[in-house]
Amino acid sequence: MGHLPNAKTLLSSRRRREKIADTASFLILLIMAAGAMLPIWWIFRSSLMSNAELYSYPPKFFPSKWLFSNYVETLQAYDFGRYLINTMTIIVPSVFGVIIYLCGQKYFVEGIVMTGMKN
Repeated sequence: MGHLPNAKTLLSSRRRREKIADTASFLILLIMAAGAMLPIWWIFRSSLMSNAELYSYPPKFFPSKWLFSNYVETLQAYDFGRYLINTMTIIVPSVFGVIIYLCGQKYFVEGIVMTGMKN
């Protein structure tokens, strides 16, 4: 007759499988998170490159020279304050309008649900 594993062996084997599964899940999540962050990194590193380096082929993952002066030049070249005010003029009333609308919808739906429960 074959050897039957005891409870302690089964338990340690199960824990080992769970640990391997947890590690594999963590690695998969880590790869997915890196993939999700890649576009953000690409935009940030592009903002710190010179135009010549930006359009060079093959593209570089890191700038050879980090040009933080690009931000200063951009803020001086464009009226950022005006753009921000224009954007907020549209966004703030829109968000408040949606919030008020959804509060009314919640009140309406909750009234229907509560009325249906009384019958």
